[in-house]
Order: sequence, then C-alpha cells, then structure tokens
Amino acid sequence: MKTCQKCGKELFDQAVICPNCGCAVEEQTQSQPIESDVQSAPCTEAPVVQSANKKKKTILWIVIAALAAALVIIAAIFIPKYLNQQKADELEESLIGKTFDYTEFMTYSYTSYSYTFKGNNECESYSYYSALDSDLDYTWDYQIEYISDDEIILKIGYGEEDDFHSTYEFDVKLNSAGDKVVSFTDRTDSDAVYK
Repeated sequence: MKTCQKCGKELFDQAVICPNCGCAVEEQTQSQPIESDVQSAPCTEAPVVQSANKKKKTILWIVIAALAAALVIIAAIFIPKYLNQQKADELEESLIGKTFDYTEFMTYSYTSYSYTFKGNNECESYSYYSALDSDLDYTWDYQIEYISDDEIILKIGYGEEDDFHSTYEFDVKLNSAGDKVVSFTDRTDSDAVYK
C-alpha cells in the first residue's frame, strides 16, 4: 500500500487521487519509504478536483445571474402596476364630491345624465328623460383603471375591486397637471362628454 504525501492517509496501490484530501498521488518506488514525511512533499490538487471546482463556480454564477434576471423581470412587471394603482387611487379620491353632467338633445326631447361621486368607490347616477317626464336614480360602484396619462378608464358598475363588473366605461381626461379629472367620455358614444 502507498500513502498520500499531503495528508498521510493510506491508499490502495491503484489510487490516482487521495479520497481524503483530493491531491494527486504520485507513484512511489520501492526505494521510497512507505511512511514519508507528510510536510516534505508539496501536493498539487488533482486536475479532476480543479475541474469540479470550476464547474461548481460556473453553476453558482449561472444561478446568481438567473436570480438577478428574475428579480429584474419581477420588478419590471410589478413596479409599474404599483405606481399605476397609486395614481388611480389618487384620481378616485379627486372625484369625491364632484358631479359630472351630460345632456343629450334629440329632435323633440332631451335626456340629462348626471354622476355624483360619493367616496368609498360609490357614485350616484341621475337620469331625466324629458319625453317621458321621468327620472331614474341609481347608486353604482366605480373604479379607475390607470394605464398611462393618455389612457385612463373610469368603470361604473358593481362589485368589489377584484370582482368588478363594469356596466359603463368612460375615457378620462385630466387637467394639465395630471392630478384632477376634467371630463370623461362614454367609450361607446364619443359625443357623450361629461363635464
């Protein structure tokens, strides 16, 4: 049997690498003593061990790069959504107490529509039909979907935030500062502009 020149572990005669320390095992001749001075011979790590360490480092860098890429993608998706939701919440608050009206004129009659925003995402609608001399009051839920400064949608309908069903949808126009709703236009009838 032979011994590792670095750690002194006994090895099988066929061993090329020490299983204890990973150093390459040199061929020992008959003249070499079986018990050698452990300190006297420098050991170089076996190429196999160095190769395995390089593979581990490469895998580690690949994992780190993949995690960094995943974080960048997650941030790119969720940060704009968060900021858009904040802007929508600010606009919803700016609507509280405001009333927007629209009157549609026909040949012999007219119809007036009015939306008053009460807060807690509720608005009251009032419609008056002159031809029938009748009116209709209704309380709705509303929410604002802020996509960009140029694309803001006011949804009037019913339901909670995650389970909202819109009955009417309007394109919202902001003031020049971009912090207050000036008017909104019915998405199905571009002539119906509420101011």
